[in-house]
Amino acid sequence: MNNTERLEKSAKVNGLYKFFKDNIFLVSKDVQLKPNYAKGKESPWSLSFSGHCLKEVFGINNPVFCSKYAEAISGDGQEAAKIMTLHSSSLASLLVFFSVSNDNPIYFPINGKPKKFTNVRFEVKNEVNKGSNNFSNIDVVLFGDYYLLFLESKFSEYLGSGPVEVKKVDYYDKVYKDLRGALSDAGVSLQDIKGKRCLATKDRSPFYCEGIKQMISHYLGVATELQKGSIDGNNKTVVLGEILFDFGDKVSNAPQKLNAYKTAYTMLKNGLESYTINNAQGIVINNLTTYQEVLELKENDTFLQNMPEKIRRFYRYNIINIDKTGMEDGF
Repeated sequence: MNNTERLEKSAKVNGLYKFFKDNIFLVSKDVQLKPNYAKGKESPWSLSFSGHCLKEVFGINNPVFCSKYAEAISGDGQEAAKIMTLHSSSLASLLVFFSVSNDNPIYFPINGKPKKFTNVRFEVKNEVNKGSNNFSNIDVVLFGDYYLLFLESKFSEYLGSGPVEVKKVDYYDKVYKDLRGALSDAGVSLQDIKGKRCLATKDRSPFYCEGIKQMISHYLGVATELQKGSIDGNNKTVVLGEILFDFGDKVSNAPQKLNAYKTAYTMLKNGLESYTINNAQGIVINNLTTYQEVLELKENDTFLQNMPEKIRRFYRYNIINIDKTGMEDGF
């Protein structure tokens, strides 16, 4: 079965793979795809790159890539086994941000204003509560002269999810109690579901509750590390945010799902902005952002031009301000 046939088969089972179908990069002879396995059985829709390291797949020559790859798979989520999957969120963030440096800065909108960042780390651990030995792994940390951005990255996760369990510990009890109003505005609440305490929508309809839970955990983590002094919050503005991939109309219901999560995220943002813990005043909560919004900034023309062409083609990133004819498979 060739790549075109594999992608068509996957797209029939899962609408997400309509985004990858007919992708110029994926259907080329230089790329090999294989099915993933779940519980010992071949997945009917999930595909991975086969037989190649990522540097070869995407034609990456930058020598820093290997060290950044090692960081990206160092977390607790078994990312080494997942990162070759086409829809991996770790893959999306690694391929976009690995090359950030003094010579190749990226600009990121901090509540609407582009700010310059010149270094990056992946899978940074922050202790959720001092002495708890419970850590949150933030996907990306971007470093600038004046800003430090902790960034949770998602690819397709927000397209659908149900309730998510919240541990019954004192520090979670407190923050969820204090944020109860903001969570209600976001359309979620703590509920008992089959004997477990879960964050769920009020009508228990599908919603990306895990994203809300993760942002609260990341907030606690950043606040705790500030209290411990392991984050330099005196000389830089500390920012916490989340970035998602915008599929446009290439995936059914994706715009509606994105807007629904954006609304909930904004309500949580409002709550966190007025909340302080461990004397960690001054953590800025960023607007929900998409990869497309970042890469379409005119300030990122050079960064996007420097991105390997195969990465741009894979994710359909247009070089809008540089070459309007070179990306025929873009949005």
